[in-house]
Amino acid sequence: MPRRGENIRKRKDGRWEARILSADGKHRSVYAKSYADLKEKLKLSYEEEEETDTVKQVFQEVDNIPFEQLCNEWIEETQIKNKQSTVARYREIAKKHLLQYFKNTPVTRDSVNAFILYKTSQERLQEKTIYDIITVLMQIIKYGEKRDLINDFISDISRPTVHKKELEVLTKEEQEKLVNSIKRHVTCENIGILLSLYAGLRLGEICALQWQDIDVDSGTISVTKTMQRIQRKTECQHGKTVVITDSPKSQNSIRKIPIPNFLREELKRLSTKCSPASYVLTAREDKYIEPRAYQYKFKKYLEKAEIRDINFHALRHTFATRAIEQNIDVKVLSEILGHATVNFTLDRYVHLSFSFKKQNMEKLNVCY
Repeated sequence: MPRRGENIRKRKDGRWEARILSADGKHRSVYAKSYADLKEKLKLSYEEEEETDTVKQVFQEVDNIPFEQLCNEWIEETQIKNKQSTVARYREIAKKHLLQYFKNTPVTRDSVNAFILYKTSQERLQEKTIYDIITVLMQIIKYGEKRDLINDFISDISRPTVHKKELEVLTKEEQEKLVNSIKRHVTCENIGILLSLYAGLRLGEICALQWQDIDVDSGTISVTKTMQRIQRKTECQHGKTVVITDSPKSQNSIRKIPIPNFLREELKRLSTKCSPASYVLTAREDKYIEPRAYQYKFKKYLEKAEIRDINFHALRHTFATRAIEQNIDVKVLSEILGHATVNFTLDRYVHLSFSFKKQNMEKLNVCY
């Protein structure tokens, strides 16, 4: 643990280390078995080089390099291994939450803890948002530590806890009302709602879906891309954001989904008037519906069916919940949803109704 006000730290191997600037202008490290021995070694070093008046102890805080520069360097490095949308999210977090706060504040243990306290006291920010902000900050600090620009103090930072939020799921009655409303006139536009409700597709995956991704004869959908709106690296005359089509969020999200026969028949009927390269939601090659716009259209379908306001992603949760209630194998469900593990599917996406729990508990009657 580094000593406050000093460029001295205890290494993982048990030794103590100090960084100093030698007369030749190069950084070097001084090591000792104990803190007291290290202080004595430093004293001798200063006495030896004081004659030339060129020795300085270098305090490796981030104020030796502007935080914005450190942040930008880290973001540039992450571009090698992260998706375009992920990097855009990092850049947005840095711009909105980090750069202004640490503009004139050195990044130290105390300043980071103060920043976390400041963010957690802002009730308008969701817990997950705060957690993401702190995670990005910690990654920047680790990058600074790796480059010997910041003392090692991450282990002393207390991150806020993210409480599990109960996600929305349509009741069976609400699902029936919504489906009946759509069944009156199934179109290319509203088929996207059925694709999420009965195949578990994400909003961005539906918006990027083209007819060439659907095999209506075998009844399968190939999910290989997703669409989303991200922040531009720099603002321009075309606006602050741009719509992109990229690979799905993870390797597991690239998948082939078998669909139920009723959905296959609807898709087969709609596909007869569409070219393979056209988007499913628009039946046109030169026009798509981006996720934000389709979310707005979804609200209109909810109003028409007289259903409470919910997020589009609730359809995916509903699909997973109904699948479990119908005893669909959890491993199969996990792969259809594009998850890495079965546990993640059960823990995050399956929200069983109380009546279903009661129904299963009644099975214990045979044991009495």
